Amino acid sequence: MISLTTEWDSLPLVGIVHGDTSPAMLPKVRDLFVAGLRSGRYPQGFDRLRSADETFTALGVLCDIATKVKEVAWDRIEGEWFIAPLNPPATGAFLPRPVRDWAGITGTHPSQELPLEWGGYMHPIWRLSDIYKMPFDVIADLVRLQY
Repeated sequence: MISLTTEWDSLPLVGIVHGDTSPAMLPKVRDLFVAGLRSGRYPQGFDRLRSADETFTALGVLCDIATKVKEVAWDRIEGEWFIAPLNPPATGAFLPRPVRDWAGITGTHPSQELPLEWGGYMHPIWRLSDIYKMPFDVIADLVRLQY
């Protein structure tokens, strides 16, 4: 069984989870996502899509954009933000299904969402954001080029 610590220390992905399908996202959503990551409106956080201190992971930025276009809504219980009707905690590693569907994301497993090639390896976006703490503007460049 992989613990959180061993996952964080594990090697990067060596390929796309669903090899028979190329990872994809709707271009209009990609453009909104890239603009959101570059906007400076989202303080970068780690571990939660949206933290109690109003910081966001990269996937949390995508969730917030989905709320702004009225596709989903944030809810809060005991200081934990989450996309309704799901339940907290809203870990930064998993994109809620309604947001995933709205964004037209295909070709990846939900635990390895939006894999990005960086440094010669494939990484789920949450690893670049939450583990390597890659700045949002760098992640935005990778998303724009690879999706």
